[in-house]
Amino acid sequence: MNKVINPYPALGTKHKESLDYIIANLPVNPTFDDLNAKLTDSFFIPDPNEPSPIDAAEGIIKTMLPHAYNGYVNGGAGYKLQTASGKEQDASGYWRYNEAQMRVIEQMLNGLNNIPVESIGEFLSDIEENIASGKFTYEEQVPLLVATAIGKSDHEYWMAQIAAPAVWAIYLNTDSAINYAHVAGIVSASMQGALLTYGLIKPPQIQFVDIYSSTISSAGMAAGKVIFGWIGRG
Repeated sequence: MNKVINPYPALGTKHKESLDYIIANLPVNPTFDDLNAKLTDSFFIPDPNEPSPIDAAEGIIKTMLPHAYNGYVNGGAGYKLQTASGKEQDASGYWRYNEAQMRVIEQMLNGLNNIPVESIGEFLSDIEENIASGKFTYEEQVPLLVATAIGKSDHEYWMAQIAAPAVWAIYLNTDSAINYAHVAGIVSASMQGALLTYGLIKPPQIQFVDIYSSTISSAGMAAGKVIFGWIGRG
């Protein structure tokens, strides 16, 4: 058994299901709005025959990917730290991570680019051990563990897609070596999507809703990275 049990494996499963839904329903030559619409549908489709006050969630969900995209291309989710000496820090999304959290975020995002692609899952599991053994409250651990759960799931998803190209083949390179070289960037985009929009839905503060917003954005960012080749600033 692993030393650390991540409480959020179901988010990784939903992440994969959302990516499957997006590629199965996306039109030819999609736009950002097309991607956002299918991302939204993959999490919530209102029933016109039985309208409900919950249907308002559709409008909220549609704001998740634009916020994640804006943060990703204009700042990043934690490459720089704000220290006591005044070191500059980029915007870290809605949720204001403290310095200790930002160090973990920096470690896991930068580390993705310095390891073999097949080692990403193991690397993120090691990060989870650091999170659990660090001096974090449970509340401080949650967004970090959500990000690692998403990252491991995203890594598994794209490694499988590259090994046996099928529905995503239209957006993948015919050279598998090039595709493998892009996996770290895709995983990073999905994790940044999760970190950038954690806690965005307010008020009231409901942790389940915070976590769900991360899951929505992670799938949209991973899909958008593959479809449109988005480049992060961090």
